[in-house]
Amino acid sequence: MKTTIVAAALAAGLVATGSVSAGAHRGSTVVIGPDIDNPPGLILVHGRLGPVRNQPGSTEFIGCSVETAANSSRFAICTAVDANGQVAICSDDRADVLGMLTISGVSTASRIQFEFPSATLECTQIEVINSTENFPFP
Repeated sequence: MKTTIVAAALAAGLVATGSVSAGAHRGSTVVIGPDIDNPPGLILVHGRLGPVRNQPGSTEFIGCSVETAANSSRFAICTAVDANGQVAICSDDRADVLGMLTISGVSTASRIQFEFPSATLECTQIEVINSTENFPFP
């Protein structure tokens, strides 16, 4: 009986002093810079739509879209502006990338990341990650 009372008291103490988290939140800024994990000359860009959009007074921007040219060819274009006004832009016409951007359902819970060689501005990587950790802080 004594063991049960001690265990119950310890459990009550843990509940009273413990913390509860509803999930992780990640940084909210747009980052444009060299990709240090890959060959020199690659530019890596990433940011989370919800937090970037909801920052008061922010001039930051990040997004990707699928466009159709006058000749009916389709291409993806990704654009970003960081807090310093630095602009990054790349494009891609690979069918698998166009399909991924179309079905990925970009929303305020999305993190966009793209990469390109500074010499060509042709996207070598485009990622859209949908996760609750990308929502803005309350």
